[in-house]
Parts: sequence; C-alpha cells; structure tokens
Amino acid sequence: MKHIKLFCFLILVSLPLHSEQNQDIENYFLKVYENEKLEFLDCVDQEGLELDKQINTKCKISSIAEDAAYFLYDKKSLTPSDFLDQFSRYRSIKKQPAIYPRRALGLSTEGYAIVSFTITETGSVEDAKSIEGWCGNVRNPYTQYQPCNIFNQAAVRAAKNFKYEPTKINGRGISTKNILHRYTFLMEGEYFSIKKNRHKAYNNILKEIEKNNFDKAVSTSIKNLEFDYIFMNLIASANFQQGKYLDAKDWSVKFKDELIKEGRGIPEDIVIRSFIILVSSLFNLGEYQEIIALEEQFNDYNIERTKFNELLAITNLYFGVSFINIGDLHNGAKYLGSASKYSGSKAESDYIDSVINQISSYL
Repeated sequence: MKHIKLFCFLILVSLPLHSEQNQDIENYFLKVYENEKLEFLDCVDQEGLELDKQINTKCKISSIAEDAAYFLYDKKSLTPSDFLDQFSRYRSIKKQPAIYPRRALGLSTEGYAIVSFTITETGSVEDAKSIEGWCGNVRNPYTQYQPCNIFNQAAVRAAKNFKYEPTKINGRGISTKNILHRYTFLMEGEYFSIKKNRHKAYNNILKEIEKNNFDKAVSTSIKNLEFDYIFMNLIASANFQQGKYLDAKDWSVKFKDELIKEGRGIPEDIVIRSFIILVSSLFNLGEYQEIIALEEQFNDYNIERTKFNELLAITNLYFGVSFINIGDLHNGAKYLGSASKYSGSKAESDYIDSVINQISSYL
C-alpha cells in the first residue's frame, strides 16, 4: 500500500464543534455492523437455545462491532439484545454513585473498577462482583494503568443499588446475565504547582512563545530545568512551532517519561497539548509505528474522556493515517471516523474529508 503523505494541520485552541460524519466512513461502519450482526446471529442459531434463553448466549460480540456501534450510535458497549430483534434492551432507571474509598483519597489515587452483575426480571441487581480494578491518572492519555483492588468494593456496593427496566421479550421482563459497568474514580479539582515556586518564569516563557520569541523561550526553559521538568513541555512547544519536529519529539518524550515515572498530577489541558505536539511531531517525521505504540493508552482515554474531543480531532486523524499506512484498515477507519465526527470547524472538517477521500477506495 502506498504511504499517505500529509502536511501538518495542528489545532491548539478549542473551536466551535462542527459535528458531521463522513459518509464514506459511515458507510464502512454500517457494513461492518451488519456483517458482524449476521455472524453473531448465525452463532446464536447454531447454539439452538430456546428463544427466551438466547439473551444469555455464549456467543461473543466482536470488538469491531463495538467500534462500529460507538461511531454510528455513540454506544460504548453492545449486548445481545442489540442484535436479537425480539428483545428490547434493559434501560437504566437509577445509578448509584460510588463513594470514593477513604484510603484512595488519602493516597491521591485515581482509577477505575469494572463490575459484572445480573439484571433480574424485575430490574434489580444480583450477583454483583468486581472483575477488574486499575489505578492510574484518568486525565492523562499517557497513563499506563496498574492492577489494583482499592476501588473494587466501592464499585460493587454502588452497583448493588442500581435499578433497571429489565430486558424484555414480548413485553415480559427476563433475567440478563454478565452486564458490565465501569466505575471511574476521579478526584475533584486540578492543581498545578511548579517546583521551587517557578510559576513566574513559566508564565513569562509562555508569553515569549506567544510572541514567537522561540529561541529565548527555549534558552530560558533550559535554565529552569534544574527546578522542574515541566519546562520540557515548553521547549517541545517552542521547537514544534518552528518546525523542528525531531527536537519537539525528543523533548516531548522526555516530558512524557518524567510524567509517567513521577505520576504527577498536571492539569489535563497541559498534558493533552503535550500529547498533541508529540503525535504531530512523530507524524511529520513519518514515524507511524511510534504513533501506534501510544494507541493502547490513548484509545481508553479517547473513549472515556470526551472533554477534549474537538482538540484531539487532528490527533485522531494522525492515528488513523498511521494505521492505514501499516495496512490496518479497520483501526484506520476507527480513528478517521472519530476525527470526522468531532472536527472543530468547517475548514478542519474539509481537511479531514480530503484525507478520507484519499483512502476511501481501501475501505
């Protein structure tokens, strides 16, 4: 496959949302959704279950079907009732907020837990149990989550108080097993403290970057590195805006590594802009595999945290083109679709569409 070459189109400010799905991507996911539905229904037929027991089939819904449903219908998960036309899907009536564990608060620990349970024929919850627990900075797309159980009990206690309108067949409520729910534990407030009280220097460097005084911004940032590695982010930004993508990449990677090692809480918008600079620099250097290496953490962030969807539209485009360039058409379409869906302006949307038109024949 011929590699796609694009110029860098970086948006660093939030623009009015221009939400309009690209028709080629939409058609691709409609085809995927229908094909995966047919395969699922064929699996159910082969099981030979009675009609009212099909809702608890052992047949699995594929991840690519989940991707299609997320793009087409904003569904983060699918259940058999989405594919079994005789059933109406359960509907949440009451969600119980989880109480933040005191020990997690004391340790300033964030993360999430996933619980599994059964929704009975009356809509109550039974058999609630934790199946996964992970600790890490939820606001950071670089986060490499670590297994933990500090949130599990709180999530299970909350899930036991859920109330649903149950799954129904012919108007009759039936029990549905293995329902999954993710509880995210996120502490309120974001505090930005620069070490050794170097806030004034940090703000002055930001002003120099705004005035395009990049050499001064870089030299002053380097002098302040002995106090706080946060200045690496400013060096990366100044280099990027000069088109020095290799230097921008190197400083962004150093900043990322320090951030991961320390587990420091930095305001989400600062981390996101650092992430955008890193991905954009890698893209301009043609280092597609390096971009894809960041995808596992970013995918989770991209789905669960929607605050910066518009800001990340072009970043999603770069992920999409990177996947296309290594021959992974489905993941390419997934990220191109996200870029199209959350584009921040008409100009940005037209640019994304022009890229999608280049690869539409592959879909």
